[in-house]
Amino acid sequence: MINQNKKFIISLSIVLIIFIVIGFYRPSVSHFTLDEPDFYGISEEITLEEFLNYTSRNNIPIHLPNKLPTENLKMTAIYLQKGSFITIIVYSEEGNKDYKTAEFGIEIVRVNPDRVPTFSDLQAKADKSPDVVAKLINNWPVIIYEHAYNGHSKFREKYGDYNLIAFVYIGQLRYLIGAPLVNNANDLIPTIESMSLAN
Repeated sequence: MINQNKKFIISLSIVLIIFIVIGFYRPSVSHFTLDEPDFYGISEEITLEEFLNYTSRNNIPIHLPNKLPTENLKMTAIYLQKGSFITIIVYSEEGNKDYKTAEFGIEIVRVNPDRVPTFSDLQAKADKSPDVVAKLINNWPVIIYEHAYNGHSKFREKYGDYNLIAFVYIGQLRYLIGAPLVNNANDLIPTIESMSLAN
């Protein structure tokens, strides 16, 4: 009995350590949880020109939207981590440069080709929840979570606990779009449809 208790405690400790190291847990059937570590300490703020020069030199084709959810949204900041190529692009009507609280943002990361989901993969997830939508847009697999929990305290103070997010897979890049002021998937789809190669 004592040995069984010890094994249980050790197993529980290992599970807790894994959750702490990962920093967030995967989506449940009906919700996605977004709780990223702070990005400012590992990235640098750069201009759009610097960003496009960097991606061009490194053969990273970048797609950006030509149509945003509202006309007054403007790009206010780009944060880039060059080593593993992680980018966050911030848009705001208020001039806000904080990716945690701005009205619209796009995170771009490289994805192993073997880990890029098919539309069928995403549709299988969407079929399990009424607030998850899978689409094939411009031949890109897309999944939209209309009710994603956001773990950032600053975000929750401004918008509440939930956010609308979309994952768009283009080539070997994953675009995570956060749009807390967008009401539903249909309102975000025109923005995704407008994404094209940036010059």
